[in-house]
Amino acid sequence: MEMNGEMMDFTYRPKPDKRGALIVMSALLVFSLGIVIASVISPLYKGVISLLAVISLVICVYIFTRYIVSDYAYAVIRTDTDAPTLVVTRTVGKRTSTLSAIALSSISSVEEAKGEPVRERYERKYNFCQSFSPKLVYVLRVKTRYEKFTAHLEIPSEVANRLVEYIEIAKSRAEEE
Repeated sequence: MEMNGEMMDFTYRPKPDKRGALIVMSALLVFSLGIVIASVISPLYKGVISLLAVISLVICVYIFTRYIVSDYAYAVIRTDTDAPTLVVTRTVGKRTSTLSAIALSSISSVEEAKGEPVRERYERKYNFCQSFSPKLVYVLRVKTRYEKFTAHLEIPSEVANRLVEYIEIAKSRAEEE
């Protein structure tokens, strides 16, 4: 939605595939239940077996909160005083948290992820994907004044193309100032 070189605010909320996370979490719960039953039957290594059960339950809680009950949103917001910004938010229940705010002019490239990303110059990686194993991921390479990092977004190609257009507009405006 570009109108005469102007940006319009937009928000994209991905529709995640939660089946993979549900399958992994269910398998871990069954595993935890089996471990608890084994610790009751065999008192020989009860501490180690109970520790395994606790670890698998902690992993289940992480998967549940990270992939199943979380809703992510990617928004491009522009204000009169600040540069246009890509804001990533996560909503869990009634609580909304801002995970990241990236100035569009600091994004050097938007690429479709193919396999494991190259991490030679970009040491930090932020995964803002909502699905356990997303089908299409775009990698934003960001270089700010203080750090270099990559941000992984689960967006369709249409949204990625719009984001690229907005980045070009933001960079041209930053050069004019």
